[in-house]
Amino acid sequence: MSSIQEITRSVSLGTCFNRGLEVYKANVVTLVIASLLVGLIACVSLGICAAPMLCGLYAMVLAMLRTGAKPEVGDVFKKFDKFGPAFVTSLALGVISFIGGSVLGLVPVLGWIAGVVWSAAMGAIAAWALLLIIDQDASIGEAITMPLKQIGNDKFWSVILTAFVANLIAMAGALACGIGVLFTAPLATCIVVAAYEEAHGRSPQASATPPLPPSSPTPDASFGA
Repeated sequence: MSSIQEITRSVSLGTCFNRGLEVYKANVVTLVIASLLVGLIACVSLGICAAPMLCGLYAMVLAMLRTGAKPEVGDVFKKFDKFGPAFVTSLALGVISFIGGSVLGLVPVLGWIAGVVWSAAMGAIAAWALLLIIDQDASIGEAITMPLKQIGNDKFWSVILTAFVANLIAMAGALACGIGVLFTAPLATCIVVAAYEEAHGRSPQASATPPLPPSSPTPDASFGA
């Protein structure tokens, strides 16, 4: 039986954005440099090292969200021990995404609209798969199948919506002659990882409800009789 935790609740776009933005503002220099390294190494390696570099970046953001840690830029290289699972998982999901998008692209108008939804869904699934690998030590099979199974979970569509908005934020940076993406892409990453945390019930709101006070002892009816 798989020990991988499934999504337990829907996420709030506003909450994820605020949490992501808070972490981003507190670590903007580290995140920008780390994200730049991810892009450079991915390009130099022809994409081969993209997945483990993303794992390192996701692990940094997870630590920031959970403990308020201040990771070093070099921490982005620390998940190369997950190279095999991350690479194979990303490759498999990339193929699935390409095939699905190509088929939908054959259908005029409606197919193109569906293709946009498909692309957003697969983007969220790919990020989720890498997060499962680094956070829950998921195997290749678990990392690929678990997120795909979540498509039938209505809670996961709130995650897809959040990831879609995060991607729009990242793409908006490209409008500033492309250089702005250096600042918007790390923010998008923080939002997506915050969604992962909230969907698994690990947001501050999930633990913000104080415990009930202990009940007062029941007076002895015979006391003073």
